[in-house]
Amino acid sequence: MLLSIVIPVYNERESLPALFSALRRVLGKDCGYEVIFVDDGSVDGTSEVLRRAANEDPRFKAIFFSRNFGHQAAITAGLDFASGDAVAVMDADLQDLTVAVRFDAHDSASRGALDPRSLELLAGALEVSLHLLRLLE
Repeated sequence: MLLSIVIPVYNERESLPALFSALRRVLGKDCGYEVIFVDDGSVDGTSEVLRRAANEDPRFKAIFFSRNFGHQAAITAGLDFASGDAVAVMDADLQDLTVAVRFDAHDSASRGALDPRSLELLAGALEVSLHLLRLLE
């Protein structure tokens, strides 16, 4: 299972190193994951921090907007770019976390029933989400 975590950012240069560390600590090497940062037109050096992180860790990916398009546009771009079986969307300050599971158009889940594989993906995404939330304690 590949978990995609989408994180929209705007002027988060100062908080990103702690976020990178927390993500690596919680997700470790046992979980297949990618983290997609969407820079929503930051002007404080966030872009440079994200470029450096993406160059150092292939699991970290970054999308850069030319200007501020807003939080929802950044989330949508990240979801479009995500390649995981499950997707978690969270804010860079760890204040909000949403989990979604992708379903194939031909999957029974698209007709309203959750099959065992879909339930497994959802459980995995929720487990990682709970670990991330524990960082706030």
